[in-house]
Amino acid sequence: MPLARVTLLCSILAISIGCSGGTEPGGGSITTSGTVAYGFTGLGPDSWNVTGAVPANDAEQRRGTWSAAHRDNSAAVVTVISTRPSSALNHHDQTLISIPSLTTGTHTVDITACDQINEDCPMIELFYGHQNTGVLFQNYCYVHSGSIAITSITDSRVMGTFSGTGRCYGSGGFDMGDFVVTNGTFDVGYLSAIPGWI
Repeated sequence: MPLARVTLLCSILAISIGCSGGTEPGGGSITTSGTVAYGFTGLGPDSWNVTGAVPANDAEQRRGTWSAAHRDNSAAVVTVISTRPSSALNHHDQTLISIPSLTTGTHTVDITACDQINEDCPMIELFYGHQNTGVLFQNYCYVHSGSIAITSITDSRVMGTFSGTGRCYGSGGFDMGDFVVTNGTFDVGYLSAIPGWI
């Protein structure tokens, strides 16, 4: 199953451990760091501007402020991950961007045209108010139609832009209205593996 779909299913089904990848051992920070930034509406006007190095343990990763990516050479997919503390105590917000390419170029996000079960689809997702130690989240938004562009990619870093429109949903699946992402940018280094709790 494609990584983007696995990530989506793991989060929605609240399987917080062991869905994919692993974590770096020990304490402190992993040298991988980066920035993800964008404006959005749908849960009230808001903006995302997250810069930081990835903490090396699960608990700090969930509480921390950081942005990074995982490059899967065998599947030819880059997954951008960005996390910040939520306004709710002991919760975090998380942005996930999946790009099925290891080269520069623009990729169309279109959930009606991509088979999310059998294909690695371009995806932009936001989880809002996810429990740090539990399995519940307050809101989930994803882009139905938009674009993701890789503007630079090397063996250690990926840069690009993104935007689009979609919908937001509550934890019970009820529709919360439009989700609009504007002026999105990412400039991130690579993790050796996606943290298992994502």
